[in-house]
Amino acid sequence: MVVVEPLYCSAPGLRRSRPQCFSKRKASGQAALDLVFSTVGLGLDIGKHKEVAVTNIFLGLDFNFSDFAAKDLIYVGVSQKRRDALGLTLDKVLAEDYLTSGNAASLCGKLRFTLSPLFSRVGKAALSSIQAWGSSSKPSVSDVLPAPVREAISFLRDLLPSLPAAVVQARATLQVPTIVLTDAMYQRGSSRPAGFDAVYRFPESTGIVPRRIFTFGEADAAFLAALANFGERATYISQLEVLAVLAAISGEAGERLRGQVVHFYIDSQSALSGLHKGYSGCLDMAHLINAFWLRALELRITPWFSYVPSKSNLADLPSRSREALGPLLDAGFVETEMTVPPFPALG
Repeated sequence: MVVVEPLYCSAPGLRRSRPQCFSKRKASGQAALDLVFSTVGLGLDIGKHKEVAVTNIFLGLDFNFSDFAAKDLIYVGVSQKRRDALGLTLDKVLAEDYLTSGNAASLCGKLRFTLSPLFSRVGKAALSSIQAWGSSSKPSVSDVLPAPVREAISFLRDLLPSLPAAVVQARATLQVPTIVLTDAMYQRGSSRPAGFDAVYRFPESTGIVPRRIFTFGEADAAFLAALANFGERATYISQLEVLAVLAAISGEAGERLRGQVVHFYIDSQSALSGLHKGYSGCLDMAHLINAFWLRALELRITPWFSYVPSKSNLADLPSRSREALGPLLDAGFVETEMTVPPFPALG
C-alpha cells in the first residue's frame, strides 16, 4: 500500500508526523494529489498546503470543524449574515402587510434553502401557506396579508434567530432505532370522543428501563374546539393521528427519545403523508405537523415513518379499551404517563 509523509488533512489537528495510509474520509483533495504525484515520482511544494479553518462560511451556512478531529462531528448552522438579511425582509413584509406573488416565490426559495438542508421539514408547513398565497392569485396593492399567511411569516421571523446548529456525524454509524407505534380514535358524542396512545420499544443499547412502555392520552374539549375553528368536519381522525405522534415525543416519554433514531409506525395514510412531507393543505393538520418537526428538532431525533395495517398495530389495543391490554402486559409493556400538548400555534 502506498503511503504519504506527512499527510495533510482537511480538518485542524489531523496533520500527522508519521507515515499514514491515505484515508479518503479524512484527507483533503491536496493529500489525494500528493498520493498520485508521489506514486509517479513527482513532488509538490509543501508551502502550498493550507489547513482548513475551524469555522468556514459558504453560501450562507456556517461550518464548524472544532470537534471533527476528536469526535468526527461537524456543526452546520445558518450564518448570522443570512439570518439578519432574511429577518429584515420578513420585517418589511410584516410592516407593509403586503407581499406580491413574485416576492412570495423569492422569499419561499430563500427560506427553503436556509431551512431544508439543515433542519429537514421544520417550517415547511409555514412555507406552504406563503407559497399557496403567492401562487393562488396576483395580489393587488390594496390586498392585505390573510391571517394564516401573516401568522406563518411571524412564525418564521421568530424561528430564524433561535435555529440551532445541525450536528453532522462524519463517520457512518449503525444505530438501532427506537420503535414507536401510535394510534387514535374519534367517536363524536361518546364519553371519550377523542383518544390516542403510543407504544414504545427502546433498543437495549440506550440503557433505558423499562424498554417497553405504552401510554394513553385524550384530546379535551378545548383542543376539539380549536380544531372546529378551522371548520366543522364529520371526523377529526386524521388530525388526531398526527396529534398521537406529536404527543408521543412530548413530555417525559419524549425526553427518552432524545438524540435517537426513531421509527414511527402509523396506520393512517393521510397522517403518514403529512408528517413525511412536513406540511398539509389543511391548516389544522399543518399546525400539528409543524409542531411535530419543531419538537423533533429540539430533541435532535432522526424520525422515520412507515405504514402499519391497523390489525398489526400494537397501539390499536390501548385505543380500544383497557380490557384489551392483555397482550401488551403479557409481553412486558409498562404503562407510563402521556403529556398531551395544547393545540399548537404557528406564531
